[in-house]
Amino acid sequence: MTIHRWKKGAWSVLIYLLLGCIGIPVFAGYTAGIGHILGPSGGFLIGYLILVFVVGKCNQTVSRLIVGMIIGNVCLYAFGILWFLIVSQSTIMAALTWCVLPFIPGDVCKMVVVAILSPILWKSLPFLNRNFTRV
Repeated sequence: MTIHRWKKGAWSVLIYLLLGCIGIPVFAGYTAGIGHILGPSGGFLIGYLILVFVVGKCNQTVSRLIVGMIIGNVCLYAFGILWFLIVSQSTIMAALTWCVLPFIPGDVCKMVVVAILSPILWKSLPFLNRNFTRV
């Protein structure tokens, strides 16, 4: 039985979250604990599951991968901001200022690197994606 790529990604994120919840310091700043999931940044941690699903569904071509990364990050930010607003009782402007704007440049850089390297890796390591097409 073949497992879809997005399912593999979702399992990896779920394991990452579980490791952090049981006390292994895998979260930002080498921290851990369920408090991070329940705290203001927990929505971003859970939001990675949404991002993985979207990107995993859209990675057959470079153009679809780019669209998937953009949509996935928008979903991640939206879920994370909503969670942040609920937990912190903060304003949308504060949420954008603290939780989104500082991370956009780094996220854009990572998306560019992924868009450049993915076709190279897909070609060099065919087991990564047997269905890749160049469009």
